Amino acid sequence: MKTGAKKYYHWVIAVIVFLEMIVYGGLINSIGIYTVPITEELGVGRGAYTVAGIPYGLFSLVSTLLTGALLPKLGYKRLTVISLIITSAGYVSIGLAPGLVGHAIGRGFIGLGYGMCFTAGSVWIIKKWFHKHLGLVIGIISMASGLGGSLMTIILTRLMVSFGWRTAVLIGSLLPIAVSLLYLLVYNTPEDIDLKPYGMGQMTTKQLRKENLWVGQTLQELYKNPLFYIMCFATLLSNMCVYTTSAVINPHFQDNGYSQTAAANYDSVLMLTLACFKLLMGWVSDRFGAKPVAILCLTFSAVGQWMLSNVSDPTLSYVAVVMFSIGLCLTTVAIPLIALPLFGTRGSTEINGIVIGMVSLASLITPPICNFIYDKIGTYSPSFKVASVLEVFLIGIYFVMFAMAKKDRQKELDAQK
Repeated sequence: MKTGAKKYYHWVIAVIVFLEMIVYGGLINSIGIYTVPITEELGVGRGAYTVAGIPYGLFSLVSTLLTGALLPKLGYKRLTVISLIITSAGYVSIGLAPGLVGHAIGRGFIGLGYGMCFTAGSVWIIKKWFHKHLGLVIGIISMASGLGGSLMTIILTRLMVSFGWRTAVLIGSLLPIAVSLLYLLVYNTPEDIDLKPYGMGQMTTKQLRKENLWVGQTLQELYKNPLFYIMCFATLLSNMCVYTTSAVINPHFQDNGYSQTAAANYDSVLMLTLACFKLLMGWVSDRFGAKPVAILCLTFSAVGQWMLSNVSDPTLSYVAVVMFSIGLCLTTVAIPLIALPLFGTRGSTEINGIVIGMVSLASLITPPICNFIYDKIGTYSPSFKVASVLEVFLIGIYFVMFAMAKKDRQKELDAQK
């Protein structure tokens, strides 16, 4: 590779990860379009259907927690290619399954790929290749899953309407294989081709916000720090609130008289605006810090979910979807950005998989709860309102966390004097 071209290789890595997130993130973010046709064809309730998705949440959690141990040893490139192939096999299983057992197996395979193919893996590789504009680049990468969700929702819904849901699933299964070929161009670290992380040693004091300069505690020390457990609890609960709505938004609109295509349009708008706001949240973090990102996400999620409990007005429903899309940034871009000022550079890296694992745990717990409640009362609306109220409570918790982190950071700075 020529030296002149090589110095821009950071951006080659970013583009490949962006495309991978479009495919994997797009497929998992559009999974809700299959809820109604699958349950109707198989003659099962939505609660039972969601139980078949538990392996996805369980293996997503396990694969995410394992990223911290596996990525340094085996490398991002190898693990992600394997994960993409496993993901493809999962969609084939769903597309061919005669019942919920095959569906559960397929969802389990998709969950196995989650840790490497989604937030934990992408954040790990981006942190290896970028120091400067880290928040913005993470925002761009996270943006891809929302953009992919918007594209996949529209494309796969049209395929499903024309050829049936099984054909749509099987066509989607080909995409992870295609994107895995791009990984022939990936290197695990810039040092592998005699480069340094982008911006290393180039940033001014002004660019390096004081709250991100501290090293932080080791993992063993964090296990004794109450802030670590509060962060895990807040991450789990806030993402449960978000998943209460995002996991069922497509069937929710169909339940309220909207057609499959109309419901898909709302779902697509959600993913498209989510993509834009992920980019914005990355910029806000770089410019003003991660604290405003957390508060903005929770505030807009609370307002958006309350509005989505009543979708009788199509225009206001679009407004609600756009507002909620800001809150949905909590599931990807916000968590790694928040962890840095809360735990420092070393601490946030060591707990990256654990904290992001709370997002996977939320995706495991929440859909069954929401759908069993739906089977009992015939609507998702009360669940949306409960989630909205809880998010107001969580805003206070996040303020407490940042205050605790400020004290920890000051102790380290005082010890260095």
